[in-house]
Amino acid sequence: MKFSFCIKPDLYLNVTSKLPPCVLLMCSSFSFFGCQSSNTKPDVLLMTWDTVRADRLIDRPHVAPFYASLLQDGLEFTQARTVAPLTLPAHGSLMTGLFPSEHGLRDNIGFSLNSDQLTLAHNYKSNGWKTAAFVSVEVLNKRTGLNLGFDHYDDRLPQMGSGPHFPERPGDQTASATLEWILAQPKEQPIFVWVHFYDPHRPWIPSYEEAMELGDLYDAEIKATDEYAKRIFQGLQSRSETRGTVVAITSDHGESNGDHGESTHGWFTYDSTMRIPMLLWDSRKKQSSRSEEPVDLVDLHDGLVRLSQGYDLQISPRTELSHFESETPLFELGGATIQGVRKGSLMALNSPQPEVYNFIADPKQTQNIYNSKTHTDLLSLTHPPATVEDQSALDPQTQQILASLGYLSSKPQDAFAEKDPKELLELHELLMTGARKDNLSPDAILTQIDDALTRFGPHPAIEKMRAMVLAETGRNTQAIAALDQALKLDPENTLNKALRSQLIHDRQQAQKLLPAIEQTLKQKKTTSDILFDLAITQHRLEMWSEAEMNYKKALELNPSDLQARRSLSRLLRAQNRSNDAAQILKDVEDLKYEYAKVLLELGNKEDSGALLLECWQQNEPLNERERTAALTYAKELDVQD
Repeated sequence: MKFSFCIKPDLYLNVTSKLPPCVLLMCSSFSFFGCQSSNTKPDVLLMTWDTVRADRLIDRPHVAPFYASLLQDGLEFTQARTVAPLTLPAHGSLMTGLFPSEHGLRDNIGFSLNSDQLTLAHNYKSNGWKTAAFVSVEVLNKRTGLNLGFDHYDDRLPQMGSGPHFPERPGDQTASATLEWILAQPKEQPIFVWVHFYDPHRPWIPSYEEAMELGDLYDAEIKATDEYAKRIFQGLQSRSETRGTVVAITSDHGESNGDHGESTHGWFTYDSTMRIPMLLWDSRKKQSSRSEEPVDLVDLHDGLVRLSQGYDLQISPRTELSHFESETPLFELGGATIQGVRKGSLMALNSPQPEVYNFIADPKQTQNIYNSKTHTDLLSLTHPPATVEDQSALDPQTQQILASLGYLSSKPQDAFAEKDPKELLELHELLMTGARKDNLSPDAILTQIDDALTRFGPHPAIEKMRAMVLAETGRNTQAIAALDQALKLDPENTLNKALRSQLIHDRQQAQKLLPAIEQTLKQKKTTSDILFDLAITQHRLEMWSEAEMNYKKALELNPSDLQARRSLSRLLRAQNRSNDAAQILKDVEDLKYEYAKVLLELGNKEDSGALLLECWQQNEPLNERERTAALTYAKELDVQD
């Protein structure tokens, strides 16, 4: 259904997107009220699937069958792209219709929208829809301002994340929370719902069955997300039969998966992380089609705003220019940023080593055609980069979360100020993924950290990573020394201060506890429990030989003490004695998972893969690396068969 207005939709979008809420309401009333009754307004479902590359969905119905079913009478944009390879900046553009340099969310941490910023939710709310959002990761919490305009904003998450990852909510829980809200709404009330799923983002920890079916952890997480989306869609359909349903599915960014040397995302702005899926489906106007028009998240925002004003849902480029950026090199290491612009078939990356690509003829961006004589004007069209001063001080809650995750970011260093992101990629990769991706021993990881210091010079993030590895292996004295070095380089880093204080507190507590345990041992009969308490306290105080001796004594008294056996193996691994640790764990059924991890660390891929596969089937909480090893072993078995 279309209506005639005395202002053009594109003019309304570009002008009113920066007006205060009262003006927006006036414009919305003029544009919509009286044109459409509440029972003809469709229910609108916007879903963002985090970290999904376009090529993982396009023409791959076995990975996302629900997504593929919508394409049978929906519209797919095969040349859709994001504006930044990070979750918060990208969603900021989708919600505001502004590029990151305009809405101000330049990174995942330390940024929030201005309280008077108009959003997509404001448009729907002012035009008669009830609005709700359900997000699945910490970086999209209410403190970012993305809740503006929503009647209901559900950002409930687990207290802590898994390992070095942000707290997230599993997709099945997000889907259940969404459905509960949808089904509680009166059927006569049109609703606008944004649902964000984080499952395709690392760590990839799909179920055994999903991984075995597809043979790929990333695909398995996408398929699980597809199932969650289907559940919500079916629940929404049950209440939307008379009014109709509009569905939009997209992603915030892709995943590099090794393209251009980048393991994950957030650093570069090539299509592996920038090209995203985008699908539109309208129950009132079914038609199967595919568009190769270059659109982005800002264009999707504009189309959804027009829908709230009574127009058909249509998406087209706002202008001939599309802006994008990566500010991570600045905020992580103090390097130069990447400011990008697309015009026609060209994409230009403005950085100390400029790049220009024909992304149609060169879809993987392997042939840099930059010429200073012909492309200078194009590069001049990019938006201004962020500055370190743009990032706000972290609130206490965010500081606590980041400290618990061992967050590695530090104050940018002047030494890297003019370095191109390509020059800093190796260091970024070490800090982001660590050598743990190769399942190396702690000492091998520390060797890589030393190599990074030799190549790049002193840096607080490198020293922080050293401290984290040392602390994980119980070498707290060395960890504190590494944090002291990090704080010399970055004295105001509150996260490093917090970790250092925690390590010192733990050591002081162990020092107080040790005499009491020793006194108890003198006064009472020696038991395995008392010996274990003594050993673990000595372990915390880095009394290696004494702790090893008392762990072994505890096991002599009680060979079935799994806690003592597990702790002894960890002490041995911290001393680079993984072979000894393996012997401690071998043939103990209840410690099979621990044994498999040590074998993996030792490079025994066949035996560790077989054990990890068995543990996975028994629902042990394998991490991504361990599931990858198990899946690789399973594939090799299939080949042999």
